[in-house]
Amino acid sequence: MNIQHSRNRVGEILSPSDLLWFYNQVRNKGPWDFKQKGQAYADFGNFHYGAVGYAIGIPEQVLLRAAGWAQSRAGTTLNSFGHWTEDAPYGDDPKDQIQIRNGIDFAKRNGY
Repeated sequence: MNIQHSRNRVGEILSPSDLLWFYNQVRNKGPWDFKQKGQAYADFGNFHYGAVGYAIGIPEQVLLRAAGWAQSRAGTTLNSFGHWTEDAPYGDDPKDQIQIRNGIDFAKRNGY
């Protein structure tokens, strides 16, 4: 996983350039967009996004809403998913949100 690499890159205080760097890693067809390798990697990709994002200091609510924003931007959201500015699942697939939360919980349990 890229947690330690990311923490070393970001440092103590998360800056706007760090957020841009993270976005470029996880964005659609970015180097950490694991679902591009096949559907079997989708759960891991969401878990990884949550774990690494939280470990570098991105708040849980920002990660969850940003996932919904990205799904809306990609045009793959459903009306039943809501909107990223509203309540959970923030425009994201609820199954994806579960894996993101699992990644966040992993990071918390392991002291990140």
